[in-house]
Order: sequence, then C-alpha cells, then structure tokens
Amino acid sequence: MSSLLRKILRTRRVDEQFLRHSEWARRLGIPLMVALAGIKSISMMLFIILPFCLTQVAGPSTVLALIFAFLIIFFTAAHLSEISCTMPKNCVQYHFAYAVVGELPAFVIAWISLVDYVAQAGLFCKAWADHFNLLFRGLPAKSLTFDVFSENSSILSPQIDILTVLSALITLCLLLCSLRVVGTICVSLLAVTLLIAASCTMVAFFHSDPENWIKAEFFHFGYQGVLYSICALCACYTGIESTSCLLEETKNPRKRISGVLSFLVLVLTTIFFVLSITFSLSTNVTALSEGIMIPEVFSVINIPAAKYMLSVCSVCALSGGVLASFLPATRVIAALCHDRLIPYARDTSTKSPYFAVLLCTVLVSLCSMIQKTILLNFVIFMAPVKMIITILLVYIQHYYPEPIGIPEETSSYKSIGKKRTRVNIDDGVSIDDSVSSMAQRVQKPDDDESEVSHSTFDTTAFLYMKATKMETERLQRRLEKESIENDSEERQPVLAKSVSQYHSMDQNAKKHQKSKKHSHNCVAEQCGVDNDDDYNSQEVHLFANEEPELPFFSTFSSSAPRPPSPDVSFHNFNKSQRLLFLFCFMTSAFSTFLRNFAMPSTSCWLISVGFVVVILIFTVNINRLQTNDYLYKKESKVTLFPTASLFSLFLLLVSFFGSVPTRTLSHLIFISLTGFFSYFLYGYRHSKHRKTACLVIENRYSETADDQYCPIIGLDTSSSSDD
Repeated sequence: MSSLLRKILRTRRVDEQFLRHSEWARRLGIPLMVALAGIKSISMMLFIILPFCLTQVAGPSTVLALIFAFLIIFFTAAHLSEISCTMPKNCVQYHFAYAVVGELPAFVIAWISLVDYVAQAGLFCKAWADHFNLLFRGLPAKSLTFDVFSENSSILSPQIDILTVLSALITLCLLLCSLRVVGTICVSLLAVTLLIAASCTMVAFFHSDPENWIKAEFFHFGYQGVLYSICALCACYTGIESTSCLLEETKNPRKRISGVLSFLVLVLTTIFFVLSITFSLSTNVTALSEGIMIPEVFSVINIPAAKYMLSVCSVCALSGGVLASFLPATRVIAALCHDRLIPYARDTSTKSPYFAVLLCTVLVSLCSMIQKTILLNFVIFMAPVKMIITILLVYIQHYYPEPIGIPEETSSYKSIGKKRTRVNIDDGVSIDDSVSSMAQRVQKPDDDESEVSHSTFDTTAFLYMKATKMETERLQRRLEKESIENDSEERQPVLAKSVSQYHSMDQNAKKHQKSKKHSHNCVAEQCGVDNDDDYNSQEVHLFANEEPELPFFSTFSSSAPRPPSPDVSFHNFNKSQRLLFLFCFMTSAFSTFLRNFAMPSTSCWLISVGFVVVILIFTVNINRLQTNDYLYKKESKVTLFPTASLFSLFLLLVSFFGSVPTRTLSHLIFISLTGFFSYFLYGYRHSKHRKTACLVIENRYSETADDQYCPIIGLDTSSSSDD
C-alpha cells in the first residue's frame, strides 16, 4: 500500500530546464493579454451572469455581493500572481501541484479545470446562439433547432441548436492560426463591445429610478441569495484566472503578470459595478421573467433602438468570449498529453496545439446536448473551488521546507551602466568579453558622479565568476570527451561557449551528431520536431540563460528570523497543514450550520459565536507559524500573508457551502471521481515521469579531486529502480 501511495504521489523534478525552457512561442504582449481576459470576463458578466443574478438569485442585492466578490478576487489575484512568478508555466496550478503535492492530486486539479473550461466554452456557445437568434428575431432557430431528447430529461437538453456547433467549428478554424491573430480579433471585439455597452448603459442610466429597488426589495432572496451571487460573480472574473494557462506564451510573464492582474481586477470591478447598479435601477428586476436576456430589458423600458444595439454588442462580445474560452482548455489538454496522463498525440507546432484544439471542439460540441442551467451552475460553483485550490497551493509554498520555483532575480541590474564602461580584471574573469584589459576603461570627463563605474567589487563576486568559468570549461571538456568516445570520427563540440554561437551552428553537423545517446540543443533546435521524447531515450537537453552583468548579493537583515533545522522545518510544515485543515473544516461546518439551522434564537447565536471563536483561534495559531521566506526572496508575494489568505478562504468556503445546490454538488463530486478513475485507467501506467531519474554528467568521469560543482543538465529516463 505504501509503495502504491508513493507512486501516485510521485512528483515532477523541477530544475532550471523545466522552469526556464519552453517550446511555446511567446506572442502575447500586454494588450493581447488584457484583451483576452477582458472580453471573456465582460461577456460572461453582462450577458450570462448579470441577468441570472438579477432575476433568479439576488435581485438588487447583487451590488452588495459584488463588493464581497471584489475582495475575494483581489486577494486571490495576488495569490495567482505569486504562484505564476514562482513557476511561469502554462496551467501553473497543475504544474505546481505536480512538483509539490503529487501526480494524482495534480491530475485531479487539471481534470476538473479541463471540465470547467469545456463547460465555459459550451456555455458561451449556447449564449452566442441565443443572442444571435435574438438579433435576427428567431429566424435561424426555426431552421437550425431540432427536437432530439425527451423534455423530461434532467440533464440532456430537449432541443439542439446547430448554431452552437457552428460557433465551435468557426472557433476551430480561427484557433488553427497564430495566437496573435486570435488576440488581435479579441482586441477589436473588445473595443466594439465597450463602446456599444457604454452607450446603452448611459441610456439605461437616464431611465433609472431608486423606487425600483424598493419595489423589488433589496434582499428579496435572503442572505443565501447574496452568497449564491458571490459565487456567480466570482465566475465573472474567469478571464483573469485563464491567464495562468498562457504564461509560456506571454512575453516576460514574471515582470508583467502582477501588474496586469491588479489592473484587470480594478477595471473589471468598476465596469461590473456600473452595469449592476444601472440595470438594477432601470426596472423592477424581480418582476422580469427568469430566462430574460439583457437586451430584452430595453423592451420593458420601451427603447427598441437600444435593444437592437445591445443585441449587436452581445453577438460581438460572446464571439470573443467563445474564442478566449477555448484557449485554456486546449492548454490543459496539451499539458496532460505532454506528461502522457491522457492518450497522447504530439503537437509539433508552437503556434497552436492542433490535437488539443480538435479534441476541445469535439467536447464543446457535445456540450450542446446538456441543459444550459446545468452548465451555468457548474461553472458558477467551480469558480470558488479553483480559487480555493490556488490559495491552498500558495499556502503550501509559504510553509514548504524547501524553496520552490524561481526566486526573485536581479534582471533589473542589467540596465545599470548601459552608458558606463565595463569593468574588467586581469585574472581571466571578465564581466564583458568586448573589453579585454583594464586599460580599455575610458571615463568621459563630463560624466557626473552617478555615471562613474565602480571598479571595487566584493572579492567573493570575482571568485564566484572565476569558479563559474572553470566549471563551464570543465563541462565543455567532459562533453567533448564523451562525444569523441561515442563516435570514431572527429565531431564538432556539442556545447557552444557563448549563447551567440548557438544559432551559428551548422544544421547538417547537428543532424550528423544525432544518435541514441547524444546532446540536444534546445536553443538552436526545436525539441518537438526530431526528438520522439520517449522515456527510454537518453536525450540530454542543453539550454542557456542570460547572466546578469553585475553580481548581486543580498545583505543580512538583523530582523529576519534564523533558519531552523530541517526537522523543525518539516514539523512546522506538518503543523501548518493540520491547522489549515481544521480551519477549513470548521468554516465549512459553520456555513452548513447557518444554511440548515439558522434561526433568530439564543441557542443559534451562541453556537455561531462558538464557531467564530474557534475559527479565530486557528487563525491566530496559523499567523504565529514561521514561513519559509528566509530561504529565498519571492518575485511576487501576497500582502498580509497568511491573514489575507485565510480571509479569502473564509469568504469562499462560506459562500460555497452556504449556497451550492445539492444537485450541483453531486455533479462536482462525480467529475472528481471520474478524474480518479481516468488516472488509474491510463495515466498511472503511461505517465512520462514514472521512470524518471536524474542524470549528472559530471559524475561519470572524475578527473580531479576538485569536482565539487555538479550542475544537473538533463534527465535520464532509461534507468530506474521503481515501476
């Protein structure tokens, strides 16, 4: 049993190659990223979630629920930013869980995320078909809608609209193009959506009347309606969460993701707040029919021109929403296929994963047979579940005894001294190869004091650089020696001594070097084309990173805590897990108690106060634990950790367990169980990492006794002791 547990909780080896190397082409800048996230969130909010919340869930109290949703999203975005900077990979929650928690939990996280993304895409396609029929007054529905299933079915939709499948096929054709093309289309659609929505909102604003809130009763659906609306409004920010699936295709993600997420949260919240207030004040929302669409509100107000304009806006916005909703699902499929946890098909293109796009289109087309209300409830209550997962992973990162991912780098130091002269020394170590002697340092007389280059550095810096250069030369000799022993003829060195030489290598010579045991240059060659990447191959991946111009050493802080021993660190980590489990359990029990037994009585108040006191005790104990911030400095860090994390968890758990329908909860449990069964049916036996072992090339041949530097540069999957 213990052997099986170790195998299903096996973790991915996280090294520099995994963290920094990627075959995806980085095509997304800040405008395209904002457009993809914005068009998906705005279309979800305005045309899917907002009419549902106003008419069936919370009524005018949707405005109050939006405030709590903003607090949750604001802190959750900070957690997402931290974990994205730590491990800037597509589907970062999946990869982080794979590296820290284990393979089975990571697969379940990816599985439920995939089902959620597919449900979102199917929901967008259904909403697009409904608004397209509204724009053309139902004419397409007369010829493209067919009765297939029984009306008594609780899951399957009685009618199937061919427009839903047609929208998925159009998206398939567009996604086969470059991601930049998809982003450009979303930019155009977002601009049109914002302009038309702003004009229609202005029209509704002039017809707003506070008397409508009084007629509708602000808390018409009670406090459970507010909790339900909080979960629904959290789903409106799905575009922000989807950016975590495109990190490897984003330019400089670790520098930009934090600012972009904060900007999106503030802008989207402002837009949502204006929309919810305006439309809730324009009419008595509780008197509207349950299936009403937002453009039809202007029919109630008797403004047909605004209805037509908003119908055009809805088609444009939902078209962009369909495009953006396909992207995260395809990236999850590609990640699972790459690790061979689902049936594998290689995608050799770095523009778009063709197999994943095709499979996603088939799944979304099948969603046309499911009722829209089921998809909507599933998407609404999957949003807090995924946010809880993100917060828990960041919580683990802060208490894990070992550093995880990439720490804060000194890339900003590269900009120092662009106009300065380079500093060199005569011991063979040079900061800049373009200058070879100390005499070449020329200082202009008109330079001010800030432009003087510093010639006195810490001796440790130069010793470190000297050791690095010696290590690089020894690595070069070892690789050349190994290549000469494997082949009888003279061969070109497999490792360039500078990054600039990678692209100047002769392609024919590199093809000649191909053999069963050879080195592969990830910078000059593409991994996915010629390399079958099979687990029995002995492929060694070589890669290079830019080194900062100037060394950087962090100074000691007297206020920083002293690092504890390893035993104390693991004890602290285990204690943090126990306290977090108790905190989540008591919060869930408190929410369930309020949902089922809340009454205006003394006993109910006393029990509620008891729950709150116990939750506060666990919160205080968690805050007293020492985090692992002394190990390394993170690129992005959650402010007020762990108080902000526990506050977000409390709101999410109370909202989820206080409002989730039993039917939807059963669907969530069923999807999770299918993930377990799918893993044991295929992923457990075919996992790419089931025979992974480290390969340290420097330890194969020992020349001197000074071999103390042993950088790991690859993976050897041919030898393993466990299966």
